[in-house]
Amino acid sequence: MIFVILGILQALILSVLILIRSRKYGPRFAFLSLFIFSLTIILTEVFLNYSGFIVEAIHFYKFSLPIQFLLAPSIYLFIKLSLHSGKGRSKWIHYIPFLFFLGYFGFYFFQEEAIIFNNYVSDYKLNIEKLPVTANPFQDPIGILKYIHILVFVHLIVYAGLLFNSINRKYSELGNKWFNNNRSYINHYRDLFFFYLIAIIILLVLI
Repeated sequence: MIFVILGILQALILSVLILIRSRKYGPRFAFLSLFIFSLTIILTEVFLNYSGFIVEAIHFYKFSLPIQFLLAPSIYLFIKLSLHSGKGRSKWIHYIPFLFFLGYFGFYFFQEEAIIFNNYVSDYKLNIEKLPVTANPFQDPIGILKYIHILVFVHLIVYAGLLFNSINRKYSELGNKWFNNNRSYINHYRDLFFFYLIAIIILLVLI
């Protein structure tokens, strides 16, 4: 457990350091910082849920659901602005899904504490007595809550395609290949793309 906590703290510090660097080396690093920070928040909630510590701050249960829509556009914009500078004028449009789900789940987060606790007990099939409630639960009016993980996965896969296209286009412009012995700067972004794919696999396993 202590190693998980240390890993989370290290990632948070890294995201802050990269954000500070963005003031000197350009705003593209702010998107990389946001990617690492978002991934850290998601893994933190997974840790809290499985450890049971989430009951001490039950209103934060599922708080990382909207944040999952920050991952893909953040890493995509960092790589795109790094490889194709000046071609990210409409960058904020990529965060519309995040803003939508943040507003939608805002109704869920402000529910009665007992309702959220009961949802946690049901989701993890815990042998714990549920609490009595005095208010109506969030009804998920457009019925997307049960599909949220599928939507996140589709979102991540779509941006994986966009990432591949952006990197592949740069390789083509320079006449290079994905796997070669040349120490091209593009290889760093290629490796980051593979890290993104690994992150998707981790999220699938944990979430």
